[in-house]
Amino acid sequence: ALILTGQVRLDHGLGKMEAERAVLERQEGNKEFPFAHILLEKSVKLATHAHSEIECARADLDFTQLKGQLFSEEAHPIIFNDASIHMKDGVTIDYSKQLKIIADHAVYKKSSDAIVSKEFQGVVTAYPKDAQTPCLLIHEEDRIEADTINLDILNATASLVRPRGALSSHLTPQL
Repeated sequence: ALILTGQVRLDHGLGKMEAERAVLERQEGNKEFPFAHILLEKSVKLATHAHSEIECARADLDFTQLKGQLFSEEAHPIIFNDASIHMKDGVTIDYSKQLKIIADHAVYKKSSDAIVSKEFQGVVTAYPKDAQTPCLLIHEEDRIEADTINLDILNATASLVRPRGALSSHLTPQL
């Protein structure tokens, strides 16, 4: 492994990577890119060639499986700046520590009238894998399945297509 500390800057096929610490693990036999795994820590910034940017506390990038994980700290959330992003292969969305959405894949689209900012301002649409595995919205004891879930972050609203389930109510507990 190669460990770099200080102001680390890496140019990669994905784009530019910056962090205070980077751990690069060597990959055998691949002449095109010699590292199989890159762990970036502290003040991580990733800028792609498509002009999108991600800021997070830690990024764990696995180039043999073509997967990556982004991690935040309580005081430093993950910040993504782009017009859209597609998440796939099992997605869990925690929204404001109040809602959780579980889906097969999801698409985030920044609102065209959103204020220019580094915060999410748009709609996340969650999709199921198939008709037998719907999306799931969880809020406290409430568990609602749906064909599609739209989470409008700018207006703090959720809409569900063909919802199925039951809502608990503190006002009318008998229902």
